[in-house]
Amino acid sequence: RWVSECGGGSGVRRRGVGGGDGGGGGLGVVGDGPVDVGLGRGGVEVKRADLVGRGGTGLRLQGGGDSRGRLDLHVEASLDRDLLDTLSAAVSDSGGELGVRVDIEGTFDDPRVFGEARVRNAHIAMAGAPATIDDLDGYVRFNSRRVLFERLEAEIAGGRFGMEGAATLGDGGIENYEFDLRLD
Repeated sequence: RWVSECGGGSGVRRRGVGGGDGGGGGLGVVGDGPVDVGLGRGGVEVKRADLVGRGGTGLRLQGGGDSRGRLDLHVEASLDRDLLDTLSAAVSDSGGELGVRVDIEGTFDDPRVFGEARVRNAHIAMAGAPATIDDLDGYVRFNSRRVLFERLEAEIAGGRFGMEGAATLGDGGIENYEFDLRLD
């Protein structure tokens, strides 16, 4: 149900996002309180947008952009423990915790993206594959030009796997990379 709370045309709030199965298709997310978006002076500002779903899935948006093309947007997400097998038929089972934070600054023409992702206590089983990935833990930082794998560890087919390294991005792909792998 939509609830409009406009003060002189400067904002719109939405309450009760979704319904039934939670909307959002396979993600099943619903609003956690009002979604408050301000419009004015040629810009948009997300003052509050919190969405939640099953199993701990959550999304929070804040910030926006102005008429001069400046950006200041912040996104935080925590993903459902079995989200991968919901989104991909190649994954038969998954679990664990995944958290992502992304900050977008700069301008529409030259955005600067910064963020981090953390995975904890995860497991992934690929459809038709005999080995699973278990006890997956990792931390990755990224920006528009570089991805830094500070730590990625897992158990695969009874052995331990570890990885650290970095990849440099450019022209829509990976320009170069360097990784240190450990197999026990």
